[in-house]
Amino acid sequence: MNPQALKIHGDHVHQFARSVPNLGRLGELTRAIVDMLQSKDWRDYRDATGAYHFQPGEFDYFLALQTVNARDVARLYLTAEERTEIAIAMDRARTDEPRYRRSLIEVVEAHPHAAQSLTAYWERYGWTDRKYPVGARAIVRARTGVSPEEHARRTRIKRLRQLGDGWRDRVERVVAAAEGFTREELLAAIDALKQLAQKAPKLTRSDKPAAVRKRRSRQGRV
Repeated sequence: MNPQALKIHGDHVHQFARSVPNLGRLGELTRAIVDMLQSKDWRDYRDATGAYHFQPGEFDYFLALQTVNARDVARLYLTAEERTEIAIAMDRARTDEPRYRRSLIEVVEAHPHAAQSLTAYWERYGWTDRKYPVGARAIVRARTGVSPEEHARRTRIKRLRQLGDGWRDRVERVVAAAEGFTREELLAAIDALKQLAQKAPKLTRSDKPAAVRKRRSRQGRV
């Protein structure tokens, strides 16, 4: 990136950093953070201390360096789309993924002119916590493209299909038995079934019907 572009980005970052301590309302901080993320100016910029280059998943390193508190990020007024966007930009599970996110140590080593500040601010402003500031739900949506509930449902159906079609009849019998229940009775039944689910064994490969295993074995030999 040419020096002029780095300077322009740096001016934006400088304005952002100066405004952070003075943004009294959470809504103002929300807009400032979302605007900075979407501008992508934080990825490459230069200020009085030197040049900075962050990868797509290192927005939390950038925010820490600008003295943004992780607790404030957790309280931002974000739409579902914005929350997902921020989650993608700081997904710690993808640390060490090439060209996406480096470890804190690597980022510090790449910016020796800011090593002391970044190391100190990372801890001081609460970014050492293993929890995701934007919430686990946003991380699941960012990784799968659907809500945690929908992702769990699809995963469950995929496992059940290993059993053939017999499970559908069993589920239908349970549903039929609950026909005519009031809403409160249905919710009570759901709670009771959830308790049973915690005690029930998980599906394994050995649970597949013999016919299903034999058919798939023949397909594999063709």
